[in-house]
Amino acid sequence: METAFVVIDEVIFEPRRLGLLLAKHLLPSVQLVRDSVLTANNREEITELLEASLTDGINFAFVPTPKPFVIYADHDEYTTLFANTKSNLNVSPLLKSEFKEIQNYERHL
Repeated sequence: METAFVVIDEVIFEPRRLGLLLAKHLLPSVQLVRDSVLTANNREEITELLEASLTDGINFAFVPTPKPFVIYADHDEYTTLFANTKSNLNVSPLLKSEFKEIQNYERHL
C-alpha cells in the first residue's frame, strides 16, 4: 500500500488513539465526525491509522491505494472486506488466526 485513508462513518466512543495520532502529527484540533477523512502517506502511517481506527470503537471505511480491497469496520468488532475479485482478497490467513467468517452475513450501509 502506498497511501490509505479512513472515512469515519460514526463515532461511538471517544477516539482516544486517533486523538493521540492526530496530536503526534500536530493536528490536535481536528474534529472526528461523520465523513471526516484521515489520510496516511506511507506504510508506518497506514499501520498506525488502521490500528487506531480498529481500536477506538468507531465505524469507518479503510481505503488503500492501490485499491485491491476496502474494509468497513464497526464498533461491534465486525469487519467486512470488499474486493472486486476473489484473487484480490485472500482471507485464509485471517481464518487461521482468531478471526471468524460469518456465512451469509449482509451488511446494510
